Amino acid sequence: MVMPHKKEKEKESRELQKKIDAFVANGGAIKTDIDKLEGEYLRMHSYLEKALKRGSLITKTSICKGLRITPTKCTEMQRVLYERGVISMNAIGTVTGVS
Repeated sequence: MVMPHKKEKEKESRELQKKIDAFVANGGAIKTDIDKLEGEYLRMHSYLEKALKRGSLITKTSICKGLRITPTKCTEMQRVLYERGVISMNAIGTVTGVS
């Protein structure tokens, strides 16, 4: 059996470390495509910024329709952005500010 090259081992190690970091960050759920997930958060952030500039009322329903995502995914993404301090929300879940 041929041993993998050192570069291949390092690449596998980095990929494994990314999965472990994702596992810890997401409370136990490993995300296989981290870059795609971050892209979704950036997309939602820019959508929310534009909507606030327009003066639109930003509810979960309007976000789901605007970004064409499921309500479950929308709720999860809102929760993560809120925990990171990127958005502020009122008691009923309407986005009131974006940093």
